[in-house]
Amino acid sequence: MTAFQWSIMISTVLLACAIEEESPLPLEDAEETDKQPVAQTPTEPTPTPAAEDEGGLTPAATPDNTPDPNEELNQNPSSAAPQDPFFNCDGKTLSFTHDIVDEENRSNFNTVNGIGIFAPPSHTIPVGHTYIGIVDQSVRMPIYAPATARLWTVGKIVKEDGSHNIGMSLSICDGIGYGLGHISELSPEIRERTGCNDACDWRGENQEPIEIEAGTIIGYKGGPKADGANLDFGTTDISAEAQEIPGGADVWGRYLNNVCPYSYFADADTKAFYETLLVANMVRTEDCGTLSYEQEGTLQGYWFDEDTARSLGPGIESQHLVLAPSPVSTTRETISTGSFVSHGAHFDASSTGQINRSFADVSSDGNKYCYEDLFSHPISSGTIDGFIVMEMVTSETLTVEYVDAGNCPADPNSFTFTGDAFMFVK
Repeated sequence: MTAFQWSIMISTVLLACAIEEESPLPLEDAEETDKQPVAQTPTEPTPTPAAEDEGGLTPAATPDNTPDPNEELNQNPSSAAPQDPFFNCDGKTLSFTHDIVDEENRSNFNTVNGIGIFAPPSHTIPVGHTYIGIVDQSVRMPIYAPATARLWTVGKIVKEDGSHNIGMSLSICDGIGYGLGHISELSPEIRERTGCNDACDWRGENQEPIEIEAGTIIGYKGGPKADGANLDFGTTDISAEAQEIPGGADVWGRYLNNVCPYSYFADADTKAFYETLLVANMVRTEDCGTLSYEQEGTLQGYWFDEDTARSLGPGIESQHLVLAPSPVSTTRETISTGSFVSHGAHFDASSTGQINRSFADVSSDGNKYCYEDLFSHPISSGTIDGFIVMEMVTSETLTVEYVDAGNCPADPNSFTFTGDAFMFVK
């Protein structure tokens, strides 16, 4: 994958997201999601030009249903990469020498969610970027380039209410770079050089290179054109250890190289500021999170709809299923899908029995396992009616059925799957 292809993926996802959900769900409103509707047939979001998510959990908000800002990393490297020395990553490293906001605006950041958050249906596959929660969207904050890099993509959506959703990606070389999403305004220089005065989809290929120095204002977050979303911040580094996901690089490409941006800050105080917010949210991992949820031979991990491409993006990953502990709760586990339950579900896991059993404890042992008392959010009390029965038929096949009313049978093995059941494979 060329640096240009890499950045298009970041920008495309950074923009494609906000169209699906205008804003994240504040926790104080979470109770209103009680008995949220579920879908027996998948709903396909309409793909849109580049843009991205609205993320962030407690206390600000929950991630919305939008694609990963680094989605284009799902493509495999191109054998025809440009010969420009810029693309060669040999000896190049990523270091953020400047914060993305002024120190006085740090107080407007109240949460940071690391990588690996779930927000189905569009974020059924763990999110490969981070979310920064915003306290006051009316504050117009300058956003700075944290590292010197080349601008590769800019995508801008102008919404009906006049708000803007802008995603951009910048590359150090072919495989190392960063992206920001839900920016409200571009800097005058970038707006002039890209021509992105209105809605746009600017690509740096065959264009005059736009080199951005660290500490340069690249845009603004908040103010009259804010879209109400949190700020997305993602980083990819092919020199870092790749995440482990079934299918590997042949399927997921450089999505496996998504890494935590905050560890790249050179200034110790800046790094400590973001890591403090991270630790407060990522209670399961106590770090920036992971995409590697697979537990071989158990129910926990990645499961795929056999008739849908194994890829990222709206209307694609929503058909798949990931079963994993929630990274933002010490007790709940997540059923991440957009198929049999339209926005996924969460439950308090048990270490015994066949009801609400922790995914890592379940194998293809000939039993059925049932999940009830379902929640619509990993940390709030909004509920979903009904129950879900799962049977790991073999280590490679899974049958799942959602019933929209009632509770689990006392003996889950007595449940008979119907024509509404869904099948997933490894």
